[in-house]
Amino acid sequence: MKAMIIVNPNARSGASVQERETVQNALSAQLKDGLHLDSIEWRDTERPGHAIQLAEEAVRADYEYVFAGGGDGTINEVLNGIMGLKLEPSKRPIMGVLPFGSSNDFLRP
Repeated sequence: MKAMIIVNPNARSGASVQERETVQNALSAQLKDGLHLDSIEWRDTERPGHAIQLAEEAVRADYEYVFAGGGDGTINEVLNGIMGLKLEPSKRPIMGVLPFGSSNDFLRP
């Protein structure tokens, strides 16, 4: 099984490259162990709307899990990328959220 993590590199503003690598390595290890994953691919968004394209690519490549790593905009785009393809529900990956955004309104009650 494989997962793609789609990350907004501007989320978590101020995080150094070393801090980011540390977080990615720790999360990858936890997700691989907890979800019994063979591989995890981290992909950075490059522009507004790019997370939609990356999520669609993940769906077409039969990823079992797609995670949105960012804030509300990234979450929205990843969800739209997954749901924009008219597939049977059983053909869609499981979506997860890694709250890397600055506000994270999505996670607030």
